Amino acid sequence: MTTRSTSCSLGCDARDRITTLLTEIGDQVSRHDRVSSLIYALIEEGICTGTRIIDYVGDFGFNRRHGAIILRTGTGTGPRSGLWSRSEDGIYSSI
Repeated sequence: MTTRSTSCSLGCDARDRITTLLTEIGDQVSRHDRVSSLIYALIEEGICTGTRIIDYVGDFGFNRRHGAIILRTGTGTGPRSGLWSRSEDGIYSSI
């Protein structure tokens, strides 16, 4: 995993929480669902731009392209649709 030094980086506690989440769900769920869970957790931890989310998907050992596809397809087009939403200025938020 790469350590980020920007203000948009995950703190140690957040990284530990996400690592624990991924460890707990392990191979019990599909890789697709693990990446979806990771993206949701990143958004909840304040990593909220597409580029940063995809960077962290790769940092946690998943394929960035696959992460980008899940991020795009999981984005709702209206209230209460999708797994998360994206504002006009490109900021993702949980629904």
